[in-house]
Amino acid sequence: MMLTDEQIAVAEQQMESAYRQGDLGAAAIAAWIVSAHDPSRGSWKIYAKKILRETNAESVPAKTILSAVTAAMSEGRHLEAFATLCLGLLDSPADSSLLARIIELGKQFGREDLVDGALSLLPSDVSDFGLLNIKAARAHEAGRYAESEAAFRQLLLLRPDSIDLQLNLSAALVGLERWDDAVSLLENLLLVSKDKREALFRLIPVYRKRTKPTEQSLLDLRAKLGEQTDSAEKSHIEALIYSYLDRPEESAEAYQRSLAFYEDSQVRFDLSLVQLRIGDYEHGFTNYRERFSCFEANRWLEPKCPRYAGQKLDTESLLVWAEQGIGDEVFFGYALEGLRDRVKHVVLAVDPRLKSFFALRFPQWQVLTREEIQQRVSASSTAFDFEIPMGELMPLFFSELRSYSKTRLHPLFKADTDRIDAVREIVQNNKQKSHKPVVAISWRGGTEMDGKARSMTLPELMAGLPPTADVDVISVQYSGNVGDEIQQLGDPRVRSSGLDNRNDLAGILTLLSEVDAVVSVDNAVVHFAAAVGTPVEVIIPQALSQYRFKNDDFRDTFFPEAHLHVNGLEGGWSEAVEDAWQSVLSRLKNHDSEL
Repeated sequence: MMLTDEQIAVAEQQMESAYRQGDLGAAAIAAWIVSAHDPSRGSWKIYAKKILRETNAESVPAKTILSAVTAAMSEGRHLEAFATLCLGLLDSPADSSLLARIIELGKQFGREDLVDGALSLLPSDVSDFGLLNIKAARAHEAGRYAESEAAFRQLLLLRPDSIDLQLNLSAALVGLERWDDAVSLLENLLLVSKDKREALFRLIPVYRKRTKPTEQSLLDLRAKLGEQTDSAEKSHIEALIYSYLDRPEESAEAYQRSLAFYEDSQVRFDLSLVQLRIGDYEHGFTNYRERFSCFEANRWLEPKCPRYAGQKLDTESLLVWAEQGIGDEVFFGYALEGLRDRVKHVVLAVDPRLKSFFALRFPQWQVLTREEIQQRVSASSTAFDFEIPMGELMPLFFSELRSYSKTRLHPLFKADTDRIDAVREIVQNNKQKSHKPVVAISWRGGTEMDGKARSMTLPELMAGLPPTADVDVISVQYSGNVGDEIQQLGDPRVRSSGLDNRNDLAGILTLLSEVDAVVSVDNAVVHFAAAVGTPVEVIIPQALSQYRFKNDDFRDTFFPEAHLHVNGLEGGWSEAVEDAWQSVLSRLKNHDSEL
């Protein structure tokens, strides 16, 4: 975004002050910022002449300037590199090579003032793809949607088959409130996009802007595909539509029709999630193995020994290695209970942040980090007699785990006794003074498509908590600029945990064991809360299968203290969020009355 008049005035003062102090580099940067953001100001012109003359920077070829910038960057002299570029641009303000370089470095170092200044000076007929793309994105961020649309259409002339550009164009159309144009573009993208969920995810909020109900819009989209779908792509779209409509049986059938045309690992993996949701465990667990084909990170270890099949082992060693994200690692950790009476010699490889918790839960086994087990496996091809990824324990023991008593499985983890006193001071910050209940919150999932679908904003999450509710709220959100988000929200009830929410899991798990309740979207925080036995309100989208919570067998077995709240197609998150907070407040009130 372009600088305000006040910000330009500050840059002008910095220019004058730096020049008087003899810091010509800083003066050059400030002078160019003023010139780029407000060319009509006369002060920069006077100082530009002085600075160029005193630095002998007049008429220096752009090639020479760029070489000097490269040398300065390689030696870590970043401010000198910016000053050199600004000197060149004060002398040749329209040089596209210098503008491109300052945009590149400005983005790299977070100098938005330099980036926006350079973008404002680009010629209208610029054809460089990278510069155009930055220009289009910045215009969209600033709410200049007509400019953004024009830039994205220009980019599509250069790369007409780019799905990402078409998705970005749809966002510009949404910004212009051209709902029908955006719908038409996104519906067409569904057929050609590899990640069809992205296009459909963007379609839903646009559908909501029209007078027709969202459910009917999805059914109309289904009808456009034809009564008899005749391609894998159309069947895949049909499966996604039925998923959004919360019709999992029909979604599973559509996925199977898609796979009948040709095999696709991602489609089969998505099918497995729906099958697990509806209780088709035989096929669901089998197809769930496609995660190793879809997600390279799951293949981080390749032990050279036979796969364990559930048999009793008295003398043989078994390597169990966690292969997914940390939330899944906790979830599949419950299945380790099936090994307790079967295998004596287990070596468990887990995320280092969870090592101490698994070691406390299973003291009879050896628990190592992923890095430690990699070293052992690479050192010897016969280090173990058998191996199994942790997620593969679930299909082996699922029926048995469902028969276990609640106390045998829960809690999976206990608080870190070394941290309990310090964490209690964090939790009881206000509770000590006014005896307020304390609720931990998290509102964002991952950055992949499913993660975006599961996520909301902090204001959306807090909108469901009545202003009069006398509770203390602690953020355990582990991604994004949480501190800034809390400050912008301006709700005095919400505060940061004071911990490293991503890496200090000993602190977070201990904190979650001490709060009264947790309200969260479906992310790792839900698994952490369940693992320490704290009641958790789980807010999830209707569109995703999320078998762990939507299948009663999984929820009752592994999340007995979880309460589910599903958003609807029409209203976004508001209704589910309000229900979640009402559930918390009701249980807290009942708990207080019992005391």
